[in-house]
Amino acid sequence: MPLIEGVRDWFFSAVPGEFAFAQCRQCQSLLLQDRPVAAHIGKAYSGYYTHSGEAEVGGRAGAIQRIGQTLANGYVRRRFGRSTSWLDKAEAALFACFPVRRAEVDAVHRYLPRAASDVLDYGCGNGDFLARSAQFEHRVVGVDFDPQAVGFARRRGLTVFEPGEASAAEFAQKFDHITAAHVLEHVTDPPALLRDFHRWLRPGGHLYLEFPNAEAAGLGAHGRFWRGLEAPRHFSLPSENGLRRALGETGFAPVIIGQRAFARQFMDSASRAAAQANGGGEVGLPGFSGPEMLTCLARAV
Repeated sequence: MPLIEGVRDWFFSAVPGEFAFAQCRQCQSLLLQDRPVAAHIGKAYSGYYTHSGEAEVGGRAGAIQRIGQTLANGYVRRRFGRSTSWLDKAEAALFACFPVRRAEVDAVHRYLPRAASDVLDYGCGNGDFLARSAQFEHRVVGVDFDPQAVGFARRRGLTVFEPGEASAAEFAQKFDHITAAHVLEHVTDPPALLRDFHRWLRPGGHLYLEFPNAEAAGLGAHGRFWRGLEAPRHFSLPSENGLRRALGETGFAPVIIGQRAFARQFMDSASRAAAQANGGGEVGLPGFSGPEMLTCLARAV
């Protein structure tokens, strides 16, 4: 029997009907049952946002927040921009005193290499992350499924392909670093994509992944209204155990498995709004207490 039933397209209202997720008994990952037919796939993504860009680190205008933003900026210039400024060095050292905040900045920048490298962003959307990476002197390439997003990114002067335009042979051992933020949950065969990534990376290259967590506390609080389910676009949600198993089977060794520390507030507010808008009381599920999103840096072995 499905673990989570009565899930609708609460957030985009593009596909009618109800959906259900089952839980893998071995790794606790979540799998969408009765996936939409081919005719509904395009409809599911009509009006869908396409990676509108990462939120800027920091934000609120208070004095403490401004100081934190200044330290974060110095850390970014030192860590990702290879700045030699003594002021940036000092700010980066002070910023190291805030490990949660630093981990969030690292995740926003997807653990980009310090040295100029060949970087692929799979699921690049409109190219915001590619443009930022290029500012750090990386040689960037993107892939996205949305033709409109690809066209927009190309008009920005970025090298971006649709999946059918870039063969695996062209990408074989071409990249030092591949990022795929909020991609695995959308594809029909995540292990196959991970194997592609492994072929495309040079030996010892790194892969960054980010996705909603199948064991998130939001499921415990909001149940079928949890923002991370997003049926029918999310075909599967890995758990940490499922992630580790998939990485091991496709030639990767995890280096860091972490979380987006500040995701809970957004996910909670969106989930609560969906419940209120659809006249349903929030019926949570027992046994879910993990972070809302998982991040992972893995090395090709």
